[in-house]
Amino acid sequence: MASPTILSRKFIKPSPPTPSSHRHYNLSFRDQTDNTLYLPIAALYSKPENHTITQISNILENSLSKILYFYYPFGGTVPTKFGLGNSLSEERSSLVVVQLSHFDCGGVGVSLCVSHKIADGYSAFKFLGDWISMARDDHKLNFQPSPQFDGALFLPPIDNPPPMPNVVPDPQRCVSRMYNLSSFTLSKLKDSIVSTNSQIQNPSRIEVAMALIHKCGVDVSMAKSGVFRPTMLYQVMNLRPPIPLNTMGNATCLFSTIAMSIDKITLPSYVEIVNIAKEDCFDMYFCTSLCTFGSRNVDFGWGSPLRVTHMKDPMKNKFIFMDDPSGEGINVLITLTEDD
Repeated sequence: MASPTILSRKFIKPSPPTPSSHRHYNLSFRDQTDNTLYLPIAALYSKPENHTITQISNILENSLSKILYFYYPFGGTVPTKFGLGNSLSEERSSLVVVQLSHFDCGGVGVSLCVSHKIADGYSAFKFLGDWISMARDDHKLNFQPSPQFDGALFLPPIDNPPPMPNVVPDPQRCVSRMYNLSSFTLSKLKDSIVSTNSQIQNPSRIEVAMALIHKCGVDVSMAKSGVFRPTMLYQVMNLRPPIPLNTMGNATCLFSTIAMSIDKITLPSYVEIVNIAKEDCFDMYFCTSLCTFGSRNVDFGWGSPLRVTHMKDPMKNKFIFMDDPSGEGINVLITLTEDD
């Protein structure tokens, strides 16, 4: 396999330029307390039939420049020391990075990285969706997105935000693999859960998928250690609504599901239990759902992608859920250590 070659780098500026009234952006409390890692999304396409790589590059550059005018914080930079203030006006590091790749087979890839300091998964996919709409706009529709950067109104910032903990405490050799849970599989799992616990009426496909993957993780842990270890699964919940759907930034909260004994790892028991516990006694798992955020509609104008995926995660025991092409099933990206 040939080594990748970087052909060019460009700095894309908003067009028209960002007004002076928007040169400073205040972080919300959730922005202040979130990490600075990038949220990486990649879309892979077969060889475009009606577009050359030069045409694709021009479409992406021109539409990105236009959409950054509406998503003005995304076109800015961020200070290195977030604890010194809330402003994103100082020039330090880019908040959005885009890469266009083309392969020997003729296929292309479009990847987007958005800093978690200003965007959660919902905001990143909303930006991607509006960017796509701008790219497909034939100048007759005059597409006008309406993102609102008012998160600080709902989650006010604080003067001295706490220092961010190291979200990847120990570098480990991790492996990420994508698996598909079809709508048929999810339906059978739902039926199994409901039939064995009358208190559970209609679990969501996300709850069912998380239950299955969590249980598999516990099985791996028991196979390695020979004993059951209490387990905790952290989950990210979108707060839109009640926060308006067009509010960008970070608008999420964390909650955890725990199991103190092996009988609580059955799928019905998992769906019932939600609680908080100390970290140091538990096997830790982390889950994020990007379902319903638009990952099935990443068509800039040269066709639907063969796959849309989240890039390899540096954190072990992490599960990321995305819609499969049907919209009814789920693709799950599972990251474990090589030993697991």
